[in-house]
Amino acid sequence: MRRNVLLRSVQRLLPDGVTLHDAVFMWRRAPWMVGAVVVAVAVALAATTLAGYGSAGGRIMLSLAIGMIVAVLGTENRVLASTDRGLQLFRASRIRQVAVELLQPLDPDVSIEMVSSNLVLTDWSVDGDRFTVPKRSQEAMTAMAATGGVGRG
Repeated sequence: MRRNVLLRSVQRLLPDGVTLHDAVFMWRRAPWMVGAVVVAVAVALAATTLAGYGSAGGRIMLSLAIGMIVAVLGTENRVLASTDRGLQLFRASRIRQVAVELLQPLDPDVSIEMVSSNLVLTDWSVDGDRFTVPKRSQEAMTAMAATGGVGRG
């Protein structure tokens, strides 16, 4: 179901006459994100404690929620789509795994290679930028890396 929603969101943004073969949701964290989350949680916890807000559990939960908001803001979501005109890069929603804006077509000779992998995620270098991809999308990413996105269907 989630995959179909992603594919429909990409197809809607493609120019008329362009055939979509596959799409992959991917993300990367800003270099400052982890530090900003730690600082945000610490400041929120200190402020709520000093203000005497609620119970200790409530202060912790509120501080963690603020940290989660900072983490979302520090994450860049993208969709890489394989079409009959090559690879297309899209900006993706911060909330749902859908494409929201066509950013640019990628060069036919773009460098795409797997950097690392674990049981649930794989990291890929796409034109020098490192993105994380769910393991279920590894096959699609491998095909895009091999063909440059063209001719897969």
